[in-house]
Amino acid sequence: MVLENKFGKMLYKLGKNYTFKTATATTASDTFYGDAPATYTETTIRAVILPARAYDIHSNVVYTSRPIGLEEIGIISIFIEQDDCVIDVDDFVNVGDYWYKIHAKEIYDESYYLFEAKLGDEPS
Repeated sequence: MVLENKFGKMLYKLGKNYTFKTATATTASDTFYGDAPATYTETTIRAVILPARAYDIHSNVVYTSRPIGLEEIGIISIFIEQDDCVIDVDDFVNVGDYWYKIHAKEIYDESYYLFEAKLGDEPS
């Protein structure tokens, strides 16, 4: 884990281990219909997960009641160190009782990835 910069220190202090389900490579089941459904492998990775503030155009926004009011929990931001990362778009992460599907991936700083995930169904 990189502790040289501010974000590395945040990942060390605020991060915890989360369960991710990563999609394995699919194989063609039929030349006409395309790929077979993906199978998933569970892996545990240290990450920082924060609620993302979203606009009304996003779907699957769920609200939870907090002492300070309602909070959107349907979209989250996930920060992971690049060295530990086997996660990609279309994988899933478990946060509490919910599964989120990863929809976007960006390089954040020089050593980290930033993912955006939306509340979704548990992968089969």
